[in-house]
Formats: sequence, structure tokens, C-alpha cells
Amino acid sequence: MRRDSDCVWDPPPTGWLKFNVAGVVLEEVAGYGEVLRDEKRVVSTIFCGKCGVCGVEQAVVMAIKVATYFFIDLMQKVNVPLIVEFELSSISNWLKYRRLRPWSVRKLFLDTEGGLHHLVEMKFVVTNSQKNGMANSLANAGLSKNQFFKAYW
Repeated sequence: MRRDSDCVWDPPPTGWLKFNVAGVVLEEVAGYGEVLRDEKRVVSTIFCGKCGVCGVEQAVVMAIKVATYFFIDLMQKVNVPLIVEFELSSISNWLKYRRLRPWSVRKLFLDTEGGLHHLVEMKFVVTNSQKNGMANSLANAGLSKNQFFKAYW
């Protein structure tokens, strides 16, 4: 039996920001979506895009890469810690243990890790699909976009 708390998005700790990222695959085309929120649940950034032909894991890794670089650009003068939340435990294992990474995503991880040293603190968290709903919706929207979509305020 599922508890209501399993279906509700959890805010980050005070002073942190949280990116929820998701990837989807439909008919061999992958899309990704991302949402950046603060501890008050205020959305400040959304974006989505299409990865072309790849698996859902690659789409999530691409989303993490885009989120990392976008966050670095957004927070150039402010040191704010970041949580990146996603649904796939395989990605968590790839982040912890480089030897488990498939060859198909190693370049993406190298690109992502290149930006991580600019962040004051970063945590990766695995969540469930109910808590990642907005990012999943954006990932589905990314499938139909011909160009990368980004909105921030």
C-alpha cells in the first residue's frame, strides 16, 4: 500500500536548490525534462529537449549534464548547494562507480564531471516517479520539441 508521502515532491533543505530530472523514450526517440525548485516549492527554471536515438538512461545522464551546466551559469556569483533527483538507481550506481558505466555514456559523464568542481556541494538522490511528475511531463514534452526549450525567472 502506497503512502501519500510517497507521491508528494519533497522540498530540499533550507538554503539548497533541487533539480528534478527525467528521461523518457518513445519509438526510439529520447527526451528529457528538468525542474529547479527551492525549499518553498517555488519553480525557478524548467527545460526540456530531445536526445535523438538513445536509451532512457542516456537521456537522464544528458539531463544531469544540462542541469549541472545551467546551474553553474545561473549561480556564478552565489554558492548554493544543489540536489539532483532522478528515478533510475542504475544512474546512481554509475555516478558512484565509474567502472559500471557503459561506454555509451562515458563521454556524457566526463562532460558532466568537468562542471561539478564549480559547485560548492552537490548530492544525487534516487526518487520515485510520483515525486518526479513535473520533470516526467517535461521529458514527454521534450519528445515533441525540435529545439531545446528553457524558461527561467
